[in-house]
Amino acid sequence: AALIDAMQNFSMEQAPAFVLENIYPAINQAREVAKAGFAQHIPVVEHYDPSLPEAVISHDSLVQILINFLKNASEALVNKDNPCITISTAYRHGLSYDSGDGRGRIALPVEICVSDNGPGVPPELVDDMFSPFVSGRSLGAGASGHAGGQGLGLAMVDKLVREMGGLV
Repeated sequence: AALIDAMQNFSMEQAPAFVLENIYPAINQAREVAKAGFAQHIPVVEHYDPSLPEAVISHDSLVQILINFLKNASEALVNKDNPCITISTAYRHGLSYDSGDGRGRIALPVEICVSDNGPGVPPELVDDMFSPFVSGRSLGAGASGHAGGQGLGLAMVDKLVREMGGLV
């Protein structure tokens, strides 16, 4: 319910609560949602770094981000022989970015990746894929019966990741 409320309030400026916690419960929750529904027939491989430190996150936001990526990955694998989704984590010492708001460089040592063996993002969408209303799916139902994209998922992901001080 909290995830649905957050999606409905996407345009609101109210930031979620952030706490220092282990990222794996959020990853596992998103994985279980995917495996119980839209990714139930797709193998999900895990490559986790067990030594990751806790990170300042919003648990619900991280779950929402990962569900979006897992859903996109599963949709990219429709009609794919030997579909596979991989969730991996890593510690990236020295990785940082300039936030542009005067805080200087921000360290981003914790990396979470969701990848698939699908066709990838169409080249014409790469530069705008995190912009609202940009989608690789048509607005109607596709041949697979899946609803088309409205182009809000990755824009929402970008917003939630930035709220947590991260980079997607």
